[in-house]
Amino acid sequence: LAEGDECKGLWKTGRKWFTCTVLRVNDDGTYFLRYSDGDEWEAVPPERMKFKDGSALPSRTGWDPDHPKHGVLSVNRALLDELFPEIKAIFKPQIVKYSNTNTKIDTENDGEHGEKLDWKVSSYMEVDAANGGAMQRNVSVDPALLELCQPLLAQCNAAFTAWYEQLHGAGSVKDLVRLQSFITRYRPFPNENSLLRHIDGAHVDGSAILALPTDSPFTGGGVTVWEGTPEVTYKYPMDPGDLCLLDNYVWHQGNPITAGERWSLVIFYAVSNKTAQTSNTQRLLQTM
Repeated sequence: LAEGDECKGLWKTGRKWFTCTVLRVNDDGTYFLRYSDGDEWEAVPPERMKFKDGSALPSRTGWDPDHPKHGVLSVNRALLDELFPEIKAIFKPQIVKYSNTNTKIDTENDGEHGEKLDWKVSSYMEVDAANGGAMQRNVSVDPALLELCQPLLAQCNAAFTAWYEQLHGAGSVKDLVRLQSFITRYRPFPNENSLLRHIDGAHVDGSAILALPTDSPFTGGGVTVWEGTPEVTYKYPMDPGDLCLLDNYVWHQGNPITAGERWSLVIFYAVSNKTAQTSNTQRLLQTM
């Protein structure tokens, strides 16, 4: 888009599309728009705009008004390739009890988890004592894995903050806290090949799923997300470097694999200290 072009735009946190005129293209990738009702906004993010024909502008954050409660973007693949061999070398999955009897699981195509299973797919870096989830409260975190993954966690923090504030407004991330962070390895064995349809918990403000490399190519996999009313299904293959960002209470699943190994880094976030026990978690905005 260039100065003088017409486009469509959302106003602030609204959901109504307006016809707009581009008054200026800003150096940071935002646009100065005049809306059809006469209002002007000097820094409209491209994620809140469409071309005149209704097609989307390239997103900087992964946010998309057509599915605002989740987004997918890509991060630096080179860093993942550099760190993955060390991540794999020190990965030590822990057994936790897991139950999922969601009636909307596609048991015919995906299988089912059942109740009170021994789940051994993840190695934990951080677990909030109050809000970490019942099945993780007795796990031991791995400080070495946490230290190794700090550059990846920092990338995810920055991407999640930009995306979340695109959805909920500037300043909505008041005090970013990782309630949990862990590395997950899926293998084509019972109770290790997938994590079927679920949400990450009512206390979780948002989540991030970062696809990692693998030295054992897998078949199947990817992430499925369900959003909207009526519900729409979105399927993402999740190549290494793809980052899926989820808002609170969004149904999703790690799709089953039938061969190889699929690796990912997962983070559960709180965006203010009212939902996090901050004595046992890391305050992040000060170090981003």
